[in-house]
Amino acid sequence: MKLEQRTEAIEHEVLTSLYTNCPAATKKVLGFRLVNIDDALLLTAKADPNIMLNRVHGLCGNKEIKPSTIQKIAATYTALGQKLLSSSLHRRPAAGKQTAAYQCRVD
Repeated sequence: MKLEQRTEAIEHEVLTSLYTNCPAATKKVLGFRLVNIDDALLLTAKADPNIMLNRVHGLCGNKEIKPSTIQKIAATYTALGQKLLSSSLHRRPAAGKQTAAYQCRVD
């Protein structure tokens, strides 16, 4: 496993742990939501606009990103009452692989 893959896996575990093991009362106050979409983690914290708590993690791996995944992510943000400000799908020049970037606003 390459270093990039290991760090992605560690970050995935940390974020999953943060959102799932957070005390219920704190989750409720922060508005924590964790949704798995095609192996990506969609994270939201309605009470905190921090980009580290409101983002999608796991789209920069080795597999191709499907347009349907982007559509699911946008639909999920909408269903959770958040606005997706921007999304982009592009290729990383060195690897020739797709990656995606998202920015959402917490209302």
